[in-house]
Amino acid sequence: VKKRWPHLRISSLAYMRHYDVPTFAIPDNIDVMIAIMRTSMGNKEPYVFQKNLAHVRKWSDYMGGDRNRLFLWEYGEWPAMNGVTPPLLCPFAMQKWLQAVRPYVSGVFFEWYDPPEYSLMARLWARLLWDPDLDVAAEIEDLCRRLYGPAGDTMTAFYRRLIERYEMPWTNPELVWGQFYLTPDLYYGQSLPPAEIERLAALLEKARRDV
Repeated sequence: VKKRWPHLRISSLAYMRHYDVPTFAIPDNIDVMIAIMRTSMGNKEPYVFQKNLAHVRKWSDYMGGDRNRLFLWEYGEWPAMNGVTPPLLCPFAMQKWLQAVRPYVSGVFFEWYDPPEYSLMARLWARLLWDPDLDVAAEIEDLCRRLYGPAGDTMTAFYRRLIERYEMPWTNPELVWGQFYLTPDLYYGQSLPPAEIERLAALLEKARRDV
């Protein structure tokens, strides 16, 4: 390909059995996109963060440190599965992740399925992709005031609480294949026990009254 079309480049996805760095050299006209299989939505857990960052660094070393040849494929909702209804909101953890990988990659593909309850996180992630140094707290306040008008301050408190409760480190999360799976006992047992759900429900009720 390089000989016949020297102006073209080949893009390759590092996914599933091709996730790890090869044991052989690849031509310098091949770029690699790493599908973060230990989803970065789980980077709130220090173990997952370090594993993901080590993997990106390993690929960066393999590609000769050329960040223009390395990209990320990110998953926007996974591991929000298995009967978990509230959205996973982790913009502060995501900011830390994007700042950490900035020296190694030049772009991110963002796979998203657009459920409405994730609209805030989708917006924040898109803004962070544009500017990893974004003032996340101020962005949340601005979005809530624009979206909810008189209930903006209350909805800011609602979302900030959801964020705090998901970004909190869990005690003994179940690890499968070097990552954690979000099960109802983790989310509802640790992040959102009944008292927290009642607190969030009260904020939503206040927001309705504010409007």
